[in-house]
Amino acid sequence: MLAREVLLAERRRVLSARADVLRAESARLLEGFAPVFGAADKATAAVGWARRYAPLIVGAMSLVLALRRPKRIVGFVGRAWSAWQLYRRARERFDALIQRLK
Repeated sequence: MLAREVLLAERRRVLSARADVLRAESARLLEGFAPVFGAADKATAAVGWARRYAPLIVGAMSLVLALRRPKRIVGFVGRAWSAWQLYRRARERFDALIQRLK
């Protein structure tokens, strides 16, 4: 029994050392992609920020639109309301469908 434990411990040590080598090699190979990963991280953070502050962003955009072209805001509000109602109905149907599939 002791010999088996020694063999397993040796095998574990060899595999651990191999994993360390492969990990280091992978890190070296991926160094060239660091700028791409950095840009993706920044884009993900920007999307998260926009989602958190969506009402503020929409409000600011609406204010700018209202100040620049006051007559257009009436049409914009009507289209925005219609889009919101369409989204709500579609979301309710989608949620109902998901519930039936569960």
